[in-house]
Amino acid sequence: MRPKDYPDVVELRRLMGQAMGVPVTLKRLTELIGCSLRSLIRWERGERPALAFRPRLRELDRMLRAGKFSISEALETKPERPRAPLVASGVSVTLEGAQALLRFTLAVPGEAVERRVVEIVVPQEALNMPFMRCPAVRTSKGAV
Repeated sequence: MRPKDYPDVVELRRLMGQAMGVPVTLKRLTELIGCSLRSLIRWERGERPALAFRPRLRELDRMLRAGKFSISEALETKPERPRAPLVASGVSVTLEGAQALLRFTLAVPGEAVERRVVEIVVPQEALNMPFMRCPAVRTSKGAV
């Protein structure tokens, strides 16, 4: 079994609260790490943080243990939140009068995360534009 290469998130939040003199909210910690609230809750329940966030967790842990933690400095050094590419799947097009409803599912490749369904209503003539032509897209009334 490999040793953990990141600090315990619950302990990190506790140390941060001690350094600040007040309990640290989940929202504040997400701002300092640059992660989502859902990710932070999973990490506090024992799930391993994503690789992209581990350096930031180690950095905050070092600042706290060295007694050099300040909110303003931590916010200034916060890295940009990594963005995973999204993949659209399950595309469907429904034609209703002069409008077309485009419905597709968004997911992050390689992750077992909640998928989101996105719906967009466009004028039907927008489907005839060159960038919209795709022989693989089928509608309830045939190919677009």
